[in-house]
Amino acid sequence: MAIEKSEKPGQPGEESAALSVAQILGILDHLEECLMVVDEAGTLRHWNDSSSERFGVPEQPALNRPFADLVHPEDSPEILEALSFFFKKRTPPMKSGGPEIRLRIRDAEGFWLTCIAQFRVVRPAGNTDPLCLLNVREDRERRKIEPWREKVQELEEEVQAKSRRLAESESDYRSLIETMNDGFWVLDTQGRILFANEKLARLLGYGVSELVDTSAFELFDEANAKFFFDQIDKRLEGEVGTYEIQMTRRDGTQITCLIRGAPRFNAEGNCTGTLANITDISGRKGLEDRLRASEKDYRDLFDNMQDIVCRIGDEGRVTALNRAGARILGFEKPEDVIGKELKELYVSPSEWTRFEKELGEKGFLEDYIVHLRRRDGQALSMSVNAHILIDERGWPASIDGVFRDVSERARMEMQLHSYASDLEKKNDELESLIYSITHDFKSPLLVVGGMVTRLHRLASSILGDKGLQYLDWIRINVNKMDRMVSDLLEFYRADKILIPFETVSTGALVDTVIRDAEPLAREKGIVLRKKGPFALVQGYRNRLYQVLYNLVENAIKYTDRPEGAIVEIGCTLGDKEHVFRVSDNGPGIPQDHQAKVFQIFYTLEPEEVSGTGIGLSIARKIIQSHGGRIWVESELGEGATFCFTLPVSENT
Repeated sequence: MAIEKSEKPGQPGEESAALSVAQILGILDHLEECLMVVDEAGTLRHWNDSSSERFGVPEQPALNRPFADLVHPEDSPEILEALSFFFKKRTPPMKSGGPEIRLRIRDAEGFWLTCIAQFRVVRPAGNTDPLCLLNVREDRERRKIEPWREKVQELEEEVQAKSRRLAESESDYRSLIETMNDGFWVLDTQGRILFANEKLARLLGYGVSELVDTSAFELFDEANAKFFFDQIDKRLEGEVGTYEIQMTRRDGTQITCLIRGAPRFNAEGNCTGTLANITDISGRKGLEDRLRASEKDYRDLFDNMQDIVCRIGDEGRVTALNRAGARILGFEKPEDVIGKELKELYVSPSEWTRFEKELGEKGFLEDYIVHLRRRDGQALSMSVNAHILIDERGWPASIDGVFRDVSERARMEMQLHSYASDLEKKNDELESLIYSITHDFKSPLLVVGGMVTRLHRLASSILGDKGLQYLDWIRINVNKMDRMVSDLLEFYRADKILIPFETVSTGALVDTVIRDAEPLAREKGIVLRKKGPFALVQGYRNRLYQVLYNLVENAIKYTDRPEGAIVEIGCTLGDKEHVFRVSDNGPGIPQDHQAKVFQIFYTLEPEEVSGTGIGLSIARKIIQSHGGRIWVESELGEGATFCFTLPVSENT
């Protein structure tokens, strides 16, 4: 190929060709050297047949790809920089001591080859853009030493990695020793301290630097130093051991330490000293002493309990019994009972069978009544609390039980049962009496009421105004007595259990009360108002209606405002109970009367307001039977608020 020197000024070293691109590429294909053509964008535009055979990979076409993609990733930056320099200066890049670049290119078999590339510029005829001609040849000298260089590099990297791991391991062990909760030291064969961690130094009251290079024997009194010397000899002979010893702190106080020691060996396997963990167990020793004392206290408590405390093992035999239990059963000492089968102490064998069956099914029994027989034959009623102990395999191991003598309680319960039976009979008699009284009272009242009405109609012209007024008084009091008899019966039945509670919507109940009380309120010019939200509760709908209507009716009766009178029914929802309120803006209730308004037959103004004085007493009994409470809040001249609560139910 004929290459000419360019005669254009300002482009030193640039070469031109009078040949076209096709001619140049045809010539390159016939040369044995590996030649490649790269344009200014860094794209491989052509390589000759020698390059294709040497570096071509069939499944990865190389042409029209960035030339930097063909070289080793570590060499790509240097190639890109060299190409950029070449196309800017039109001169070969002066790297590695000459106009050539050393790089690695993957051969056709996939191996990286170390090569040398020389840069030359060509300018085809009629083409203003120069091209870079790369002459690539294998660096055979470098190739000879490359395996050794790579081996050396691998060895160097392996040594560095092992050194790094060794340093990290040493750092980890040092950090572990420094952060461990125990003291730690390393001694030489003479007992001199070579290393001590901060925990040990603080434990003994020294600084770390004060302990290092001192003899460990100085940390013991004479007796303990001799014992420590014997232990050091055992460690130097290769034994591992754990022992307790007294160590002396800097202030002269002694602490009990647990030392876990082991011999220390060098790389040749020779013992060079000892190392050990040192734990302060002074607190544990004190705790052990306290535990022994506590065990004695519990043993004394066990023996002196006034109940039978026992443990039953295999085949139902007593394996442990307190002294008080032996005395209750009529024996002199627990040993007289231990080893016996517990069922031998039962009055009835069938009762033991039931006890054993129920305990096996439930795993425990509480306040279970059994009957035991004392040694002298006396029968005892016993309340048992027992449970089965499970071993580590999950199998029943034994039974622990506490038997309490409830013979006296059983006798009293029988007596109470008799009293309850008598009381139930008396209540039945009382109920019959009340129904009889109310019936007997109502009959003459009806007669008197009827006669007064008849007399008023027949003799009105004879009696005059005064006589008629007397008849009206009689009729009013007869009606009041009739209501009082009815209210007495209602008061008696107010807290009686009827049927199971039902779910009651208090909002709907209030609507019904307002509807029923509206005529009475309208007559007095009073506005009835509902303020919610209202809750769902469990109770008797009719009884709760009776409470609300009674409170609203009372508020209407006692409110005497000429205008602007309001009675409000409200509710506040709670987590455990709901609070209901019936408020008015009437005259209010004096403070000294508020505690009396719920008493039977008590009224504030009996002459001015009709009533029997039983309504609030009935309301209180109904609310209490629902698990709630009732009270009044009032200030004179500011009205009154009657409040009651109903419990929150899970069913609502």
